[in-house]
Amino acid sequence: MPSNCTTPSRRGPAMSHLLSRLKRPTRTDNAPRYTATTGHYESWFIRANHPTEPKALWLKTTILHRHDGSAIAEAWCALFGIGERPTWVGKATVPVAEARFADSRVQAANCELELGQGTPLTGASATGAVHGQDALQASWKLRSTPAEGALATQMSLFPGRWMIDGPFPKNKLLTPAPSVLMTGEIRLGETRVNVDGWLGMQGHNWGQAHAFAYAWGHVVFPDAAGRPICVAEGFSGRIKVAGRATPHLSALTVRRGDRRWRFDRLIDLWSQSSQIGDMTWRLRMRGRDGEASIAMKAPPESVVCLGYENPDTSLAYCLNSKLSACVLRVNPIDGDAFELRTDHLAALEILTREPDDRYPVAA
Repeated sequence: MPSNCTTPSRRGPAMSHLLSRLKRPTRTDNAPRYTATTGHYESWFIRANHPTEPKALWLKTTILHRHDGSAIAEAWCALFGIGERPTWVGKATVPVAEARFADSRVQAANCELELGQGTPLTGASATGAVHGQDALQASWKLRSTPAEGALATQMSLFPGRWMIDGPFPKNKLLTPAPSVLMTGEIRLGETRVNVDGWLGMQGHNWGQAHAFAYAWGHVVFPDAAGRPICVAEGFSGRIKVAGRATPHLSALTVRRGDRRWRFDRLIDLWSQSSQIGDMTWRLRMRGRDGEASIAMKAPPESVVCLGYENPDTSLAYCLNSKLSACVLRVNPIDGDAFELRTDHLAALEILTREPDDRYPVAA
């Protein structure tokens, strides 16, 4: 084979185009990927959990550009264990021209998220209000500070940065702030909740359409004083290839103190075993760092159903709980095994193509 067979002059146009896309300068984790083209959704979201009580907040701002050329921005708020209802959902929608999306700040309707930059992130804030169930209004004024050390640095479930900025896979997920401490207040109608030392995170995802089906989980484990000591995030998802759904492709990453364990060989089906059930998700992974398993279960009363519109106007249904129980077990190849548990500090989301009659659809 000639020694110059891999030079640009011998590459085909398709390969040269692909490599040029992969070599583009990386963007900041929260930089908008929206380019005003049809067939795009993008979200920035924040969650926070009371460290000892079953109370939680979830906020999200979203861009949706439909195939018909129309574009909207959405502000979502879900509350768990706050007020008289076990769950509450509110939403506001405006034309995308009335919203703002930039690296450090996203704003849709009355929800504004000011996002920290750098590694570790310098913190973030969230203000806003939306109306929802029972004509109640939820409002919030929050500020976050990053956890210490490696727990605060950006987290990605993909094995390489090229998967974030390149064309594959079509659905992207980043966690710019995997562990933060939240302060401030939340109001729901006449109910006021003080937020002091709540465990939180901030994420960013985007794509041409919502994934076909998945389970996603994120958990922050605290010590006895409420300080974060371990973060874990993972998913099991199915994508469509040539019109057919693949088996579950999974990944899991764990951080404890300054140690990190990654299980991200997405298409190595021999190294992973996953089960998605009735608001349950179990994943067992093997890899170069050892073995790990995570199991999450959400009580039915802590679940909301969110109707996510795709660019073709079809709906995907996200069963969402921020009060899930979680058991994490890690058996490192070069250290002692450990196990961590929580009754209500985990976030669990299960996306399906069919609604669940037990939960009203918020859309």
